[in-house]
Amino acid sequence: SKDGCYRCLFAYRGSYSMTETSRATAMTLLAQILESRGKVVPVENLNKIPLGALFDSELEARFIEALRRLRRDDFPVTVTKAVVNNKPGYFLKIGNQAYHIEPQVYLGPNDGVSEPSVVDFLFRPARGGKGVKPIAVFTDGFFYHKDRIGLDMAQRMAIANSNAYHVWSLTWKDVENQ
Repeated sequence: SKDGCYRCLFAYRGSYSMTETSRATAMTLLAQILESRGKVVPVENLNKIPLGALFDSELEARFIEALRRLRRDDFPVTVTKAVVNNKPGYFLKIGNQAYHIEPQVYLGPNDGVSEPSVVDFLFRPARGGKGVKPIAVFTDGFFYHKDRIGLDMAQRMAIANSNAYHVWSLTWKDVENQ
């Protein structure tokens, strides 16, 4: 009936992710891995492994993890998995503010955006506050964006010019520093 011992699971070094630590979950995952061991195939390097349907890049996955690890004494921060617009997403609470985070959101003419694009993450206020704009977040790793800077700028300017969204562009260094 135990889900882990105090010494291993509740030690200070693991306190940031304590709520996500579970012996039962670990045993379930290990059983799934062992069931699939005959299907394991070698890969050239880790960059060849897809990160899942939610993320197009490692930087996007790192961004969510940076949010999850964010600690502020003056504002409690929590990130939980949630269903947002009928797909996997996140719920972010910072102090008294709350946001639904939807990954991979298309913004185009129907949204008032003249140059269509797919936003890495769209933060929408959880409570439909008047005058609070959603935030279109782009995570820009050099590798994927080095040959399309002009298009990236045109897309972000179109989103900003719609006057319906704030636009954030984050680099690897911005995310890594958190």
